[in-house]
Amino acid sequence: MDSQLYISLHHDQESIVALSEAISWLSSILVSPQEQVNYQLETAHISVNDDAAKPVRKQLKQIIQASDAFILLIGAKTYKSYWVNWEVETAKRLNKPIISLRIRDTYITPDTLYSADYKECPSFCKSQLVSSLIATKQ
Repeated sequence: MDSQLYISLHHDQESIVALSEAISWLSSILVSPQEQVNYQLETAHISVNDDAAKPVRKQLKQIIQASDAFILLIGAKTYKSYWVNWEVETAKRLNKPIISLRIRDTYITPDTLYSADYKECPSFCKSQLVSSLIATKQ
C-alpha cells in the first residue's frame, strides 16, 4: 500500500519518542515487506510568521498537499506551537483527512483543530490509529 502521511508535532523529547513508535506502527500496516518507510524530521528555527519562513511554509504546504492524510501528534506543548497550528490550518484548507493522536489523554488539543472535521485517537495506541486511518479511506 503506497500511502503518504504528514505527521505534525511539537519537537520535544517525548514527542520524538512517540513519533518513532507511531512510525513503527505505521510501517507494520502500510508497508509491504519489500517496501520501507521513508521520513524526514525537520525543525524550523524561525517564527512561522517571519518573511524568512516563506520558503519553509511553501515547501510544507506542498508536502501536505501530496499527503493522503494529516496526523497531528498531540504532546504536552503541541497546543502552543505556532508551526503546528499553521500546519493544521493548511491541512484544513487543503481538505486533508486529519487524525489526532494524543500521547497522553490529559494533553490539550490545539484550538485550531476544533474547527476541523477530524478523527480523534483519544489514547496513544496502534489499534486506534489504524482504525482512524481506515476511516479516512472510506
